[in-house]
Amino acid sequence: MPAAANRRFTYGAQFSPVQISLVDLLDACQKHEPDRAAFDTAIQSRFFADRAAQGKTLAMNCRLSLNAYGIITVSPSGTYRSTEIGKSLHALRSDPTAMYRKFAIHILLNLEGLFLLRIIENMRMRGEEIGKAAVAEAINDLGIAVAPNSTYITTMRAWLHRADVF
Repeated sequence: MPAAANRRFTYGAQFSPVQISLVDLLDACQKHEPDRAAFDTAIQSRFFADRAAQGKTLAMNCRLSLNAYGIITVSPSGTYRSTEIGKSLHALRSDPTAMYRKFAIHILLNLEGLFLLRIIENMRMRGEEIGKAAVAEAINDLGIAVAPNSTYITTMRAWLHRADVF
């Protein structure tokens, strides 16, 4: 089994460009730092207000995704801080092309982005169908855990697509 057997694919629930605006999310992040509860409330009211019963959980998942993507760090004390990448993305918010490009570079170099691209390209070269379950199976076969029905792969792919990587 590969050395990466204990790795998990980057968490990405309720954090796709289809669901949220990165600019608005980064603005809320800066505005409410370090108050995690206030930040969750802002995420819920901005992006999940129409899903009252689940809104609090969806907002928390979005915040957890920001942590997994390295945009914030969350402390056990109930606070959070923007990371250097989070601050630099926020600084680029008036130039969305540059902001998404920087985010894509971060995903490719610091998360599983490059790994995902290689898997998709290998599948394409073999003439295999590239669906969520098939990509998840290929990732699992290489020792990185991801559920076949999770949205984590599609979330990462969507961010890379938003930056014109695909």
